[in-house]
Amino acid sequence: MSIGNHFNVSPLLHRSLYRYSLKNFIENELHDRYEEVKESYQDIDFEDSLGFSRFLDRCLRDDHISIESFTRFVIEELNYGRQRNMYVSFLMDCSFLNNEALVIEKINDLNLTNEHSVTMLPYSNGLLDGVSPGEKRLIYSDVIKDDTDITSVRLVFGNHIYHDAAECNNYVAVEINIPLKLLVVKVRNWKDDNEHTSNTNQLAEEIKIRIKAAFNLHTPLMTNSSQRLVRRMTMELTESVLKPTRDIVDAKIKSEIHNKSEEWLKSLSNKNFSTTDLNYLEDAILNNFYRLYMHNEIGKLSNDQLFEIYNVAGYPVNVKFTDDTIGEARAKSADTSESLLDTSVYYDLKTRLDSSDRLKTVTIYWIDLSSEKHFGTTFNLESQEKLKIVIKPNFFRKELSDYVLRKIELYTG
Repeated sequence: MSIGNHFNVSPLLHRSLYRYSLKNFIENELHDRYEEVKESYQDIDFEDSLGFSRFLDRCLRDDHISIESFTRFVIEELNYGRQRNMYVSFLMDCSFLNNEALVIEKINDLNLTNEHSVTMLPYSNGLLDGVSPGEKRLIYSDVIKDDTDITSVRLVFGNHIYHDAAECNNYVAVEINIPLKLLVVKVRNWKDDNEHTSNTNQLAEEIKIRIKAAFNLHTPLMTNSSQRLVRRMTMELTESVLKPTRDIVDAKIKSEIHNKSEEWLKSLSNKNFSTTDLNYLEDAILNNFYRLYMHNEIGKLSNDQLFEIYNVAGYPVNVKFTDDTIGEARAKSADTSESLLDTSVYYDLKTRLDSSDRLKTVTIYWIDLSSEKHFGTTFNLESQEKLKIVIKPNFFRKELSDYVLRKIELYTG
């Protein structure tokens, strides 16, 4: 919204922006003038939650920062930023979204442009304005290209909410990733609760249904593919580190444990005592010897050691699952800097985990991205129809989102 040559940014948008992200943007734009400009606005209370929003408004008014730079920042924030709840669906096919005219036609089929039809991309509809109560609209859309080929379609939807008794804009960001055949819906969780977010779940599902209908997209049943994906990811990241220990222990004692276990179980069965499966018992005993060897001979492994010695991209810190024994079980590190391999409970539960086909949540910290040495992702599989990924840092950017999607592609193959 503009007045004369200057722009007013809606307070509803301001309340939706992460103040520390906004602060970093202003610092980067002003460079070595930051402190000087900041001190010139002595009437602004920078301890207030909207202090940097007021600072930004002054900088726009006085031409310290251009509206074009701020608009680019807002687009990035609304697509990523605090949108840390990612709902990922595998698509059967989306290669037909291969030209802008067709994409524009599909965007208009959403009927969320407030009667302002999309005629060209990028499209923006009141990006810096407020969304009225009861209104839902498409705020922004664009395509990303690799040379001339469309690689992804991006959309941002806005609606009106109340947060802490104040009016806010809420945004939902959508990406249709064509090479990876993924539909990604990103939602902010205003309650800062990483696990139980029924409101975000419902909002994401509504948007997903609308996108699928307008763009003629089809998704297979998620249950088996999501379980296989996250299990493969979890097992590879742990087994790559555990394999040298397992080989050493197995070579020394596996044969003897097998023979003794078989003899012992046979003795119990002769006494009409219900016994367990031989392989299950053998694995349970060996897992505890793996634990002893890892603890006594290997010791706690740092992130750098995991990456440099074992060449793993990350490590699990939390696994929750169910099986056919006593129901739900959970192995969790005491600290996010510790791998599950540093804990005793992981080895106690490993036999059950290996035989379970019902993972519920898995948290993995990734260590092979040079720009972000240690960031976490929680894969939530509690709903059969959804793969939900919670990004653990307070806000994230396109590079991290692309990284997670590439990992999904890697472990899905």
